[in-house]
Amino acid sequence: MEGRVVGWLVLVTRLVVGGVWIVAGALKIPDPASSVQAVRAYRLLPEAIC
Repeated sequence: MEGRVVGWLVLVTRLVVGGVWIVAGALKIPDPASSVQAVRAYRLLPEAIC
């Protein structure tokens, strides 16, 4: 019984995380330039690579 509950919790957690990724991606579709600018603001890569 306990294994079934854990299995359902894992499934729900995966679905929620997947939903978050889908929504985050969908919000970037209308304005990809601002998304690129936001990523560049972190300055993780040298300017020549970006």
